[in-house]
Amino acid sequence: MLDLSIIYLSDLKMQMSFKDMRSIKSYLSKRKVEIFGGKGCKRPFVFKLQLERAQLQEKINCLIGKYGNDWLKVFQTEMKIYSMYKAVIEEKQLKQEILITSKKSTPLGPQATKFLGNLDLHII
Repeated sequence: MLDLSIIYLSDLKMQMSFKDMRSIKSYLSKRKVEIFGGKGCKRPFVFKLQLERAQLQEKINCLIGKYGNDWLKVFQTEMKIYSMYKAVIEEKQLKQEILITSKKSTPLGPQATKFLGNLDLHII
């Protein structure tokens, strides 16, 4: 399935810590990422897929220069490490969300605690 997510240039400015819109537009044009929204548009945007492709191409060119023919092995290793790191971060965020929701559902009064105690329910 094709991902047509968009990123507004103003969001990209904060995300990549650019100083102004000219530097963003220069960065994108050098990497051949098309900016949509027209000249008079208040919120120009780019497709996330094109931006990611350009960033990966930049990374690949750097690896080719540094490692030569072995760049693919290094790239695959880095992507594997990145995916494992991202999975750990997502799992940690999921655990935090579970803890937050479980704290919200704990009974506050002694009557509710007594009632749940009679039902033999265990609150985490």
